[in-house]
Amino acid sequence: YSYPAGEEVELKWGDAWCVSAGEMYNWVKESEGVTDWTERFHQVLGVPTSKNYNTVTALWVDPGVLNRPAYVTDITAPMTNTYQPTGNE
Repeated sequence: YSYPAGEEVELKWGDAWCVSAGEMYNWVKESEGVTDWTERFHQVLGVPTSKNYNTVTALWVDPGVLNRPAYVTDITAPMTNTYQPTGNE
């Protein structure tokens, strides 16, 4: 597939799970000792291990159209692995 720079792309096949290249690079560097990378990628991306995903791609997306489906929804805010309930859930 080829997507020319500056062109819009419409996803017709479903949702796309996105992470920043920097976050993924740091995660891989910090994951020394992982023995099952396929399972671990499924876990870190939050997709079922029963899915047979086999493609990774890089693309630029306008940050204004992104949504982070997490308790920290602001895509510019750092994400942490420690959830602290506020009592208002």
